[in-house]
Amino acid sequence: MDLALQRRKTTLNERRQVQHEKEERRRQAAERAAQEAAAAQMRRKAEAMPVEMFETKDREVAAQLRAAYRPQIVQSKRAMDANGQVIFSIEDPEGHGPSIAAAVATKRKELAAQHEDADAWFERQRREADEVLSAR
Repeated sequence: MDLALQRRKTTLNERRQVQHEKEERRRQAAERAAQEAAAAQMRRKAEAMPVEMFETKDREVAAQLRAAYRPQIVQSKRAMDANGQVIFSIEDPEGHGPSIAAAVATKRKELAAQHEDADAWFERQRREADEVLSAR
């Protein structure tokens, strides 16, 4: 009699343990589904938000801003203003545009004081940086 009672207790414990494991897996699956749904909603919300655009007429500012976001893809547009000047509009989600524009303006002043062509200097710098990147 004791043997049968012992087997029954063991069987019931095993069943409870199996049931508990099943419930735990279901709970974890429900948690993952809720987390994935929340992440998908956040992605949709982020995609729906407009990205700030930085506009400049300076070709070098546009080039450096694109280079700042090089690993990721940013949209860039060219347009003409009423005077026929090219206006570059570049996505700037992190707001680097004003600081880059200020740095380029400062460097242009330094180069002008040295009587050096700023556009040629910036072009040389870009070419050298590209060569270093291609050598890696």
